Amino acid sequence: NLGTQVGANQVRNITIAAWKPAQGLLTLSADKQVDAVIEAILSADVSAETRQAMTSIASPTRSFQHIGDLVAMAIGSSDFQRR
Repeated sequence: NLGTQVGANQVRNITIAAWKPAQGLLTLSADKQVDAVIEAILSADVSAETRQAMTSIASPTRSFQHIGDLVAMAIGSSDFQRR
């Protein structure tokens, strides 16, 4: 799906490292990273299920991979689809 492709840097000319908020997110704790991605992509309007799924992502925190996984989850969520 699109979220997975964006999060994995598989969409031409779109990379997580180039996403303006990504640099600042690298220094945050895992919970704060989740909050920041939710704010940036979903305007803080997220279901408890989506937040729980995002907090359970197992990739190494403070990495572009983790940020990409969070972005993929946010874009792939039903919360994003409702927009």
